[in-house]
Amino acid sequence: PSGDIMICVQDEGPGIPDEVLPHIMDPFFTTKRDMGGTGLGLAVSSNIINEHAGKIKVSSKPGVSLFEVFLPTREKSRSKKIFVVDDDRSTRDLIQSALSRFGDFSIQKISTGTEASVKLGMEKPDLVILDMVMPDMNGVEICRLIRTRPELSGIKVMIITGYPGSQKVAEALDLGFTHILSKPFNLSELFEATDRI
Repeated sequence: PSGDIMICVQDEGPGIPDEVLPHIMDPFFTTKRDMGGTGLGLAVSSNIINEHAGKIKVSSKPGVSLFEVFLPTREKSRSKKIFVVDDDRSTRDLIQSALSRFGDFSIQKISTGTEASVKLGMEKPDLVILDMVMPDMNGVEICRLIRTRPELSGIKVMIITGYPGSQKVAEALDLGFTHILSKPFNLSELFEATDRI
């Protein structure tokens, strides 16, 4: 892949038989036990490469074996964690389905404000897509929670609402939450807003 470092090691030995090749990275697998082999060298090498988000590729034919190691030159981006908080199941399902196809997101669907407040205390998402009107704890209360708890201050919020001119939306705006998406919205608007935030 572009931007990776590639290291190639090639030998001109007898090659690795086809039936042995799938097992050469297995711990303690060796064809040279009588010569003191422990079967740990390639297993340890493979683990080190994997720990650095790299890959190793091995090919062999009689007379030549090729080991190609690919190591990233920069950290791979992690998937973004999104909470979708809405009491309407079809809205939650639609947003999850759409965003799963749009990007590398880890999406949790949450049906109540109370559940959202508990989960916010346990894990910190990158984005909360938040309905304003819910039967228990409403969206404004969630916004206040995020604004008043320092450990939640970096969380971004996208408000989705069928009532963009409501008092609740005005309160959220006063708290500094300015990303508003009015229902009904089309998927391109959802993608653009998510990407922008």
